[in-house]
Amino acid sequence: MSLESGLYQYLSNHPDVYSQVQGRVFCGNMGDDPQLPAIKFDLISEQSEHSMEGPAGIAPARVQVDCYATERSALRPIQESVRLALDGFTGLMDDTTIQHILLSNAMPAFEEEPRIWALTMDFELMYTQSTH
Repeated sequence: MSLESGLYQYLSNHPDVYSQVQGRVFCGNMGDDPQLPAIKFDLISEQSEHSMEGPAGIAPARVQVDCYATERSALRPIQESVRLALDGFTGLMDDTTIQHILLSNAMPAFEEEPRIWALTMDFELMYTQSTH
């Protein structure tokens, strides 16, 4: 499994996140007319660490998580459920071993047409990468 599929499984099945978005978690494109509230995430960058012997088996990555709602008041609970689920996480996501996830930034946004409230969070993480 990939980092994206592990993150998707984790967020889709996390009870607090699920209670906020009823499983509406998307990797990449949300489609033309998504039902809200929802969460979308994208892998922004990832690197492979190396030692003198070759690949080190760990990879730093950046993930952007966007929370969407039709009402501003609904946005913060969604953001807080995602923050609590991810910030400081260590362990398995599906079969991907996560060394750590750290929240590095959060920014509010608003899209005039259609009227959608959004909040973007950037997370830095380190995970174990297959060396085979």
